[in-house]
Amino acid sequence: MGFNVAVLRAIDSEYEDSGVFINRSYYNFVASYDLFGEESVIISVGNYLGLDLHPLVKLTYLDSLEEESEEDEIVVKQNVDELLTLVKTVAEKMQSQPNMLNEVTYKAKPFQYSMWEDYFKSGQITEDLEAVIESLTHHKKAGATDVVFGVL
Repeated sequence: MGFNVAVLRAIDSEYEDSGVFINRSYYNFVASYDLFGEESVIISVGNYLGLDLHPLVKLTYLDSLEEESEEDEIVVKQNVDELLTLVKTVAEKMQSQPNMLNEVTYKAKPFQYSMWEDYFKSGQITEDLEAVIESLTHHKKAGATDVVFGVL
């Protein structure tokens, strides 16, 4: 089973989605950190680009929030302006270096190496980052100062 990442803003105790779909492959990219930590593809790409991509791996699993009491909720709110700047920078750098994954050393399961190669070469990573930018921009225009990377 896979998950999707959505950029959400908190309104009282509810979350509002921007209506922008972010491909499920972006969740796999971000969640690679859960499997491999500092050697994951996302952090290794960030290191190669000279960027700290740790803010992108701070996820809030919304299904688990429904099962837990409010005191146990782990909601990771982040500044929308900082995220927007980071994601725009990542997207620009990736577009200017389309073959950079060939230069990056990262850890993955054997089948994932070709998956990541396809993800980058096909341009899907750029499309996903553009969707994240669109969603962040939507929330910023709506007055949000903080957002959550919610996993649905």
